[in-house]
Amino acid sequence: MNTSGLLYLTGMICGAISVESFAQGDTRNEVISAEYHFAERASSTNTKEAFLSHLAPDGLIVRQGELVNGIQDWQERQANNSLLSWYPSYVDVARSGDLGLSTGPWEFWKSRQDSTASVFGHFVSIWKKQQDGEWKVAIDIGVNHRAHSTKEPPVPNSGSGLKAEQKLRKWNLLFSNAELLGLEKELIEKYRKEGPAVLASSLADNARVYRPGEFPAIGKAARTTMLNRKDQYSFSPVNCEISRSGDWGYIHGNVVIITTENGKQEELKGTYMRLWKKSKQMKWEIALEVISL
Repeated sequence: MNTSGLLYLTGMICGAISVESFAQGDTRNEVISAEYHFAERASSTNTKEAFLSHLAPDGLIVRQGELVNGIQDWQERQANNSLLSWYPSYVDVARSGDLGLSTGPWEFWKSRQDSTASVFGHFVSIWKKQQDGEWKVAIDIGVNHRAHSTKEPPVPNSGSGLKAEQKLRKWNLLFSNAELLGLEKELIEKYRKEGPAVLASSLADNARVYRPGEFPAIGKAARTTMLNRKDQYSFSPVNCEISRSGDWGYIHGNVVIITTENGKQEELKGTYMRLWKKSKQMKWEIALEVISL
């Protein structure tokens, strides 16, 4: 074996990983900055203007339990004096710098003159870098819950604004959406046969689980939430997207929830999204799951 060639190759790989880690850090700052700009636009103008200027052309939002085109939906709404306020408390990005996620608490005021908010919850947004280098929201989904006495710390905003010349880097597209969709369908089938333990065992150590009317469960609490659910879920994936680096992807679809209380069953229809990530051992794990009604 030519060891000199091996050393050269090893050096190239290590150098690429080093550059990759710096690039990933820059991308995370871009997503943070984009999220804060989104929220500031809602505060300084109105919610309609903020969404119309930050949603991707095919970006999706939740409307009465369904994911619909956000641009079309917001164009049909009238701007008003209400205030939707939020900030990111957690942000994650793919290694390839083309997809990212932000999540955090939100509050809604019916009027900007109100002294207190009337509705509370958590949002989850998937951000996608466009061909021109600008970040846009691909999916905006979330849950409502009661007010919380403890505020989550916001992710610091580095202030590093998005530079238009930072366009998408080229990657060898060795990964396809079909891989992620196949993984999702396999999980759903195993869950149907074996129950909630399948979902719990698929969670990453620091996974986040969002359920309607509840605060996000993180880490061990997320596993407990999965295991202790008595509700039955029927998941139907609709679409997915995997990062160019093949380590990060999300999938969304429809969900039917069957609840039983006092011997009476109730069927609820909503939408769901899962964020899948590869662990250090290159194993796919669920990093986040959200169900919205």
